[in-house]
Amino acid sequence: MKKYLLNKFINYFNLIYKKGLSYGLSGNASIFEKNKVYITPSGFPKEGITLRDLIKIRLNERVELLNKASKEADFHLWIYKNFENIKTIFHAHSFFTNIYFSKRKKIPEDEVLKKENILIISKKNWKEKIKSKIKSKTKLVHVKDHGSFSFGKSPDEAFSILDHFENLCRFELLKSEGLKIKEAQTLIKEIYFNRDTKREFSKNLLWFIEEVGEWLQAIRKGSKEEIKNETADVFAWFLTICNLQSIDLEEVFKEKYFPLCPKCKKSPCHCHNT
Repeated sequence: MKKYLLNKFINYFNLIYKKGLSYGLSGNASIFEKNKVYITPSGFPKEGITLRDLIKIRLNERVELLNKASKEADFHLWIYKNFENIKTIFHAHSFFTNIYFSKRKKIPEDEVLKKENILIISKKNWKEKIKSKIKSKTKLVHVKDHGSFSFGKSPDEAFSILDHFENLCRFELLKSEGLKIKEAQTLIKEIYFNRDTKREFSKNLLWFIEEVGEWLQAIRKGSKEEIKNETADVFAWFLTICNLQSIDLEEVFKEKYFPLCPKCKKSPCHCHNT
């Protein structure tokens, strides 16, 4: 049973990176089972982590002696010692959640996650602040500029809370500000990247070219609604091509075209017509 639970924990932790909820060396996680805590290592590429990579700690062990464990191991142990209902902790740097709280103070909520389940704090002395404010009903803590901690009685619950809150923040952000290029590209990656990588790149490119053809046909003979729909399809497939080529469209566009014409260095452009 223990191995099954640990494997489930590993699968959900890796899913955090596959879905873009965290990246690179950032993030950590732990699971509490029979007076032992299994925690991710420090300074270790997190995506693709295996069961063998986990660090095992006794609940009352002196964390400072375990330099291989996550630097936040002391916080994880404190949570398990003080909240019997928490058995899994995931810490991630979710894209839309981080953006949302860099601009907004209002806590997004719905029937699943309500305000009383969520704690938002600033980064300075964040551990002490959490310890003084957290309650048994707290399901998620977001530390501004440091990411989110989700708490659950199982890996399934902890992951679902983290993923659900990311979607809440994304919805509120897009509703108030609209969709920017980087956010659109991230959205397309989350939805289609796993499927698109299973095809040869040339097949994805042919899909894109076909969509461009349908867009041109709509411009020639279609209605306004058809043109709008085909334009959205072309943009989505173009973002897919960028994702498959590891191109950050917003960044390369800014590098070349922001804030002036790349040729004449003026705005509006003063280049001679060719």
